[in-house]
Amino acid sequence: MRIRRPPRADYQITPTPIVVGADVIMDLVGIGGRRGNGAEELFEAIAADVESGTMRVPAWISPLTVPLLYHLSDSRPRSAVSFGVVQDLLRLVRVAPLDNMDYLSALYFSDVDFEDAIQFVACRRVGARYFVTSKHFDVKRAPAERRTPMAVAPLFRAASREAAANEPPASGADISFGG
Repeated sequence: MRIRRPPRADYQITPTPIVVGADVIMDLVGIGGRRGNGAEELFEAIAADVESGTMRVPAWISPLTVPLLYHLSDSRPRSAVSFGVVQDLLRLVRVAPLDNMDYLSALYFSDVDFEDAIQFVACRRVGARYFVTSKHFDVKRAPAERRTPMAVAPLFRAASREAAANEPPASGADISFGG
């Protein structure tokens, strides 16, 4: 018996939301002191996903990340460096919409810092499958699987390959430039 697969157009790719930890973003902009942990590759993949318009892997951050990044990226108030760093980040990721109950929930995480608890709550709020961080948590109740930036970047490449395979063939004349 042979099983027929439906045409590719019948497949629906489900987005896989992630929450990017503040530590990864700090590493990216050179604040964390760590380099080579895959933060650059991850954000290149996020940028490609955003540019393609598919958003197969929506990237989120916790609400605490924005002011923290702004403050740590430059100590001078209203600095152009801080402004540019935050502006670039907000073009690539979404900020998780937390409410009062989310913050109250974060208060009850007794075995992690409040800042990390806010990131866990952000994972739960957006339905994240992965929490992308370089930190190691021995927390069994974390709402998403912990992954390193290097482990998550291939997810974006796979999603963009699937999106390209599902696009209808281009119609019209073949246009080329040059000789």
